[in-house]
Amino acid sequence: MALDAFGHLTWTVGNDDWIACFDAERVPEGISYEVVVDCESGGFVDTLDRGVVPATDEGIRSLLGLPDAWAGICMEHYPTGTRGYGRISWRRTARSWERHLRSLLSQPAPEPDEEPEETWWTERDLRSWRP
Repeated sequence: MALDAFGHLTWTVGNDDWIACFDAERVPEGISYEVVVDCESGGFVDTLDRGVVPATDEGIRSLLGLPDAWAGICMEHYPTGTRGYGRISWRRTARSWERHLRSLLSQPAPEPDEEPEETWWTERDLRSWRP
């Protein structure tokens, strides 16, 4: 399975103009995660954070705070009273995200792939294809 935070939109925080999307999966090294932000008015969708943390309570500690942290970033750009973009929501996502991360801790580590997954494109290619 590959991370696809923006593709499935399961864990998101933000409003009608700006959202941060999260995804995490169990990998042999621990828990792999990514954060993708989509800003309609800014015209961008970009992966702003990704990495792997150990599959321990200590390892996921920083990941547990992602919804709150990214909701805070949204609030900086859309202060209370900003009209037209809707309420900034994150509380339900924070609870669901925590359940997901804790479920990943209970999963056994998958076997490493014999050959690493290869793609025919690079991050640089993706950026050059943007309009």
